[in-house]
Amino acid sequence: MKSQDPPVRALSKTTDPLFSPNGDGRNDQARISFLLEPRSDTVTVDLVDADGDVVRRLVDDRFLRAGPKQTFRWNGRSDAGRPAPDGVYRPRVKLSRQGRTIVLPVEIARVRRPPLRVFTVL
Repeated sequence: MKSQDPPVRALSKTTDPLFSPNGDGRNDQARISFLLEPRSDTVTVDLVDADGDVVRRLVDDRFLRAGPKQTFRWNGRSDAGRPAPDGVYRPRVKLSRQGRTIVLPVEIARVRRPPLRVFTVL
């Protein structure tokens, strides 16, 4: 069996493991970055929930060049404009020209209220 590199490579997600779009100015947007390799394609980028259902479409049939980092942001809202439920979401990239769809191995944990950080004093 021949091994091939994936045509989409995930680079990053939010800077904090938790994404909390609650308007406090901290982690209010999730950032999804990836590379297309080795060739350009027309892509659709969705965020899907644990059941694989589309919650938000970030890009619809946009031509993207191979090589440069592609970055998209999600404000935590569904396509209907309502806040998405708390949960874990994954980016899904559809490559129209290649006829492939890839769910990136990046989890975005959306929570309305981030947990309080507890510090231990030694």
